[in-house]
Amino acid sequence: KRLTEELVMAKETVSDLFNQVEIVRKHDMEVTKQASDTQEKLVSVLTQSDNADEILEEYHKLYKMQRDRLEESVSKTEKEKRSYHNIKPEKDIKDLFELISFLLTGKENLVIF
Repeated sequence: KRLTEELVMAKETVSDLFNQVEIVRKHDMEVTKQASDTQEKLVSVLTQSDNADEILEEYHKLYKMQRDRLEESVSKTEKEKRSYHNIKPEKDIKDLFELISFLLTGKENLVIF
């Protein structure tokens, strides 16, 4: 009878061990799947990060190009502004009349305004 009880206990112990091994195996499968999913997400995030870096680099290039154009435009505008400040309409008109007078008469005439 005692041998039977020990055999039954051994059977139950072996059954419990198999159940625990099954639980550990299922847990291991879940952890392995989670690790795989996490790895895929990490690869996706890193890929997106690389793309974001490339996009950011392109925006920087575009910004620099636009800034260079704008600076060139401002520089041209400043040069034109300075050249317009050097124009004296009265003198230029006087010179023009004197030139026309010279061309028409062949003589230098002083025009007074």
